[in-house]
Amino acid sequence: MDVVQYRGQILPLIRLRDLLSERRVPDRLTRAEAAVSGGGNLLQVIVFGDGARRVGLVVDEIIDIVQDVFEIKGRATRAGVAGTLVIQNRVTELFDVHGFLQRLAPLLASTEEV
Repeated sequence: MDVVQYRGQILPLIRLRDLLSERRVPDRLTRAEAAVSGGGNLLQVIVFGDGARRVGLVVDEIIDIVQDVFEIKGRATRAGVAGTLVIQNRVTELFDVHGFLQRLAPLLASTEEV
């Protein structure tokens, strides 16, 4: 498992593509893979935490950061997704952060101060 040092702790890194099955059409998948390979050794990581425990979720691309109140409009269609909603006029799947952190609880408990 890949790790990095983050705020005095060892942060485990998990790749989102390893957690969720691919649903993008081939054209969008090719563009995302090109963006990742063109980035050199840089990773785009979203850090999730549960108190003192944290994990980094490696994603292909961070498109935007939005802070708002959203309402889930559609049901989950696959494991790891809490439902679908509309953000900035785009249908978006909502990652099941709570379920993700619960599954990783044993791993997160083993992080140590550096």
